Amino acid sequence: MPKSKRSAGKSLPGCDTEKDLWKIILYVMYYFYVKWDEFEQLFYMTHIDNIESIIARGILSHSAAQKMPHKRIDMLQVQERRATKRVPGGRMLHEYANLYFSARNPMLFKRKDEHKDICVLRIKKEVLDIPEVMVATGNAASDYSSFHFPKKGIEMLDRSMVFAKKWTDEDNVIAAKKRTAKCAEVLVPHCVPPSLIIGIYVSCQETREKLTLLFPSLQVEEKPILFFKND
Repeated sequence: MPKSKRSAGKSLPGCDTEKDLWKIILYVMYYFYVKWDEFEQLFYMTHIDNIESIIARGILSHSAAQKMPHKRIDMLQVQERRATKRVPGGRMLHEYANLYFSARNPMLFKRKDEHKDICVLRIKKEVLDIPEVMVATGNAASDYSSFHFPKKGIEMLDRSMVFAKKWTDEDNVIAAKKRTAKCAEVLVPHCVPPSLIIGIYVSCQETREKLTLLFPSLQVEEKPILFFKND
């Protein structure tokens, strides 16, 4: 009896049957891509002087925040690029409040010497249920990133890059892709309500004590490794 085309083809090493092939495919999907229930919170970085306003008004979009007094930690060059970007099928990028899947990312690294003045707000996962929320698979200003509704967007995230401890590489192109992926974002139209704020991570005892004194109802936790301390 002649062999079928399928059986006549070469199989992958260690893969003897179609069932084994699907096991490998599922393993790769499990290892590399983030699942919906794999994370519990999102993150937002801000100056300590902005906490009072955020508790009262929420985390505002860039456009809305510009109308109010606040301390900036972003970079002008980056914001100039973001100002011209429109989310496909959505709003201008500056009309969203942006959260991160990984707070220990290139943006926070650039501000590591200012760690005493920076807070990382912890945001409930339920923020993804807000209408018109989008997920960017990397830095939303980057051409490497794609945009999706939450469920699909999360499934598109590359775990090995988004949650990697480092993002350097000898190859400049690969390094750029790693930096982009580390800054994967959740884009929330207009505002993240204060009710979705779980607590705050800070780099040191001094900042924790300062915040606890000013806002005793807030859950403030020291997490120096997040701020590249004792790394």
